[in-house]
Amino acid sequence: MSIINLENSAQIEQLVSGSNVKVLIFWASWCTPYKRIMPMLEEVAEENKDVDFIKIDADKFSDISEKLNFEPVTTIPVIVFMKDGKERATLSGTQLKDYVTLIIEKVKAGETFGRE
Repeated sequence: MSIINLENSAQIEQLVSGSNVKVLIFWASWCTPYKRIMPMLEEVAEENKDVDFIKIDADKFSDISEKLNFEPVTTIPVIVFMKDGKERATLSGTQLKDYVTLIIEKVKAGETFGRE
């Protein structure tokens, strides 16, 4: 599946529903680390077609973390991994492709992690 851009906050409940893994990418246009990791996340999305990747502009949609009942986004970029409508893992800052892929596999298996 390709990466979906959140267009309005009303969309979020529909986008994160379902039992498959969701990867929420909180980003901002001014964020240099986001610009560095986005090509890698596009590759991971291409390799994991059973996972929904959703880009959320943190400046435009600052209320999304509250709507989803998880910790506020205080740094950019933040990658939130969800399954069954719940936050299962969160990474902030620049990440390696292998690590993001590992977290996706662990979340698919039902594991949960704290913020890293």
